[in-house]
Amino acid sequence: MTRSVILSEAKDHKNKGGKMYIVSIVICLLVTNINLVNASPVITDTGGIVAGNGIEISAHSFYTEYKKKHSLDGSSDNLSANESRIATDVPVSLKFLLYENTEMDFKWTYLMLKHTKSDGTQLTANAFGDLTVWAKSQFVSNPSPLANMSLGVGVKVPTGKSIFNVGPNELSVGSGTWDLLFGWFSTEAHGPIMLHGNIKYAIRFNLNANKINNVSLDEIKVVPGNILFYDFAAELPFSSKIVLLAEVNGRIIYSGSASYTGHDGDATSNVDTMAQPQYYLQRSHTVFLTTGVEYTFSGFININVGTQVPIYVSSEYSGVTYFAGIKLRI
Repeated sequence: MTRSVILSEAKDHKNKGGKMYIVSIVICLLVTNINLVNASPVITDTGGIVAGNGIEISAHSFYTEYKKKHSLDGSSDNLSANESRIATDVPVSLKFLLYENTEMDFKWTYLMLKHTKSDGTQLTANAFGDLTVWAKSQFVSNPSPLANMSLGVGVKVPTGKSIFNVGPNELSVGSGTWDLLFGWFSTEAHGPIMLHGNIKYAIRFNLNANKINNVSLDEIKVVPGNILFYDFAAELPFSSKIVLLAEVNGRIIYSGSASYTGHDGDATSNVDTMAQPQYYLQRSHTVFLTTGVEYTFSGFININVGTQVPIYVSSEYSGVTYFAGIKLRI
């Protein structure tokens, strides 16, 4: 799977198909009748938690057509004329209050991926990726002026197929690793503007494998690099029902390594070569600007639409992402 999949985890359809996903989500939202959810960022996690005994659910559709492939130093090359890489991510999030000041967060993403190589070979995937579970506890809660702060601990479970167990011509939708997660989350009000921020760190555990992208090899020990996530967001009310959203979303995946368990050899280079067209052990750094608008529909439901554009990318594919989503409380 692509590095973007590891974050939260990429995608399958032509441009027209991706737009139809977004239109379908918006139509579904307009006929739904559930309780109101306050405006909140699309990617950035907030310092607040679910109020009362409520259950908060969100779902989005992210469509990306990748245009460039970036090297470690950030330089890029356009995909060849006959090559294409398309992704549609559909993350679904569930949050509920576990006990006073502590909530549980579950996130699972369905991925539709399609990569057409320059020789016409197609690699695809249509499956759920890795499951992420958080327990988040709020230790600062000031109602006026609003200021919330929370700490969290979580785990990413390798429920999605990785490069170590995919079939022929199949793209991975998971990292193959168990990850231990730690996070800090904050929300503050400054006049009419709401500011949010989070810093999350993933400690990824080693694994042994004897196959990569359906090709057998001598057993290797893989030591994946840990991951640092940083996100900052601002909300500006435009009217009583409309909120403008802006976010900066960053991720650093540190370099990993691999070694053969039974003999010497440059296993790290071999893993990276065999993992293509997907990055795995190289260090990467991505920064995206996410902008959108959120609308409170009939006082019962919030919907949002927007785009995500790359600011800086290394050791990744990049392209403009379009999204639409729903946030609700039942």
